[in-house]
Amino acid sequence: MKNKIAKTIKILAMVQAFLGFIAGIIYGFDTYEVGTYHTRTEYEFVWTLALIYWIGTFLTVIMLLAIAEIINLLQRILDSLNKKA
Repeated sequence: MKNKIAKTIKILAMVQAFLGFIAGIIYGFDTYEVGTYHTRTEYEFVWTLALIYWIGTFLTVIMLLAIAEIINLLQRILDSLNKKA
């Protein structure tokens, strides 16, 4: 029997992965002003900022998936003990 909580945590991990990737792209763009009298704003993609978000997201997703797998394993152990009893 699959555990509903583990399935919910896996879904949350996938949502976190998607949102973290998008956040890395959004926060990776840095703005700066060019010129003294006639200023204009230019955009530049900063890979280090994006990688910080992506690495943090990756670690969070791995932790959530590990917790979901632990819950699944515990559920399987409980199911096997209930069949023996």
